[in-house]
Amino acid sequence: MLGIILTILKIILIIIGIILGILLLIIFLTLISPFRYNASAAKENNIDVKGYISWIFGLVRAEYIYNGEDSNIILKYPFSSIVNKKKEKEEPVLAQQLKEEEPIHEEKTETEFAEESTEVNDDDIDTAKDLADEHMGEESMADTVRKGFVEKIREKLIGIKNRLNEKLRRIREFVEDIRSYIDTAKEFSEKYDIKAMITETIKLGSKLFKNMGFKVLEINGIIGFEDPSLTGKILGLTAAAEYIIPGRIYLSGDFEEKRLEGSIELSGRTCLLKLAVPVIIYILRKPVRPIIIDYLRGEK
Repeated sequence: MLGIILTILKIILIIIGIILGILLLIIFLTLISPFRYNASAAKENNIDVKGYISWIFGLVRAEYIYNGEDSNIILKYPFSSIVNKKKEKEEPVLAQQLKEEEPIHEEKTETEFAEESTEVNDDDIDTAKDLADEHMGEESMADTVRKGFVEKIREKLIGIKNRLNEKLRRIREFVEDIRSYIDTAKEFSEKYDIKAMITETIKLGSKLFKNMGFKVLEINGIIGFEDPSLTGKILGLTAAAEYIIPGRIYLSGDFEEKRLEGSIELSGRTCLLKLAVPVIIYILRKPVRPIIIDYLRGEK
């Protein structure tokens, strides 16, 4: 009897071990399976964008295409696929058609307009006189106009006062928010090492950028802004960035008119393991670890 029980337990443990082994193998393959990506974008008259990514040895693939009018997203995975097509709305064309179908109104001459204005003004004066005689009695029209003018001035002053009070309230709320942010920043800096955390964050960003595995990163184009000095500054920044990023940048400036044309080519290969390990190390670092622990505890 005991031998049968031990045999059953052994079989159960073997099955559990096989399941765990399969799960570990799947996780390992998921972590080391490379992402292959390729993207390109160009702008001349229209914007054309193409992107492609594959994962788990090509079993999972995604593709994006945009040609200035239509955009297609194609997602393929084992035994199935999803295609999502979108087309831009043709609202400007419809609006133009409606505008063309609107009836044309004839313009009135200055004489006709003046005559109509005169007739309206005479009717308004007669109506005002009748109302004044009926409801005001012996009160003159001049007094009525004066009271109406004073009432309008009073309403305008009340409106200005309300708007000023509203603006002052918003300014007070803004100042209180700034003070609250300053107090929070002081408490945060007293509790944590902000300088060390910023240093570790910069290192993480640099590490992730390198681990993206860029094989091709090339930018070609012509840029021009309304302010020629801004164009020169952007060209200077891109020239400096060429020494930092693993790619080539070929940009020229148009200092006479506003312009943006060019293309971007990007391709590379990476995996989840290369991206996950730096993040885990970053979280376990001394400057960052206390912040993560306090956040998980619900402390803000």
